[in-house]
Amino acid sequence: MEIRTGVHLGDVIVQDYRVYGDGVNIAARLQTVADPGSICISEAVYQQVYTKVDLAFEDLGVRELKNIEHPIRIWWLVIGGIVVTAVGLGQLRPLGKSQPGNPR
Repeated sequence: MEIRTGVHLGDVIVQDYRVYGDGVNIAARLQTVADPGSICISEAVYQQVYTKVDLAFEDLGVRELKNIEHPIRIWWLVIGGIVVTAVGLGQLRPLGKSQPGNPR
């Protein structure tokens, strides 16, 4: 089983065992953009972590996400020069040399 993960930094409301808010909605939409096995993060997360962690990210550009009123820039997490995603029959997609906006 391969999991799709979306991570966003935003408001989360917990009430009566329910979790909702913009942070949850955007993370859920990022999850739908992610390939099986990959981790997609929002620009808000990228700005908080890219200088603090020894990881690379690939810019996927600004995307319109379903039921989200404004476009969001999204990124893929990259480990060892490989985007964390499986494509086809277990093959890894290599990271391109050009990464606009990514200082690493």
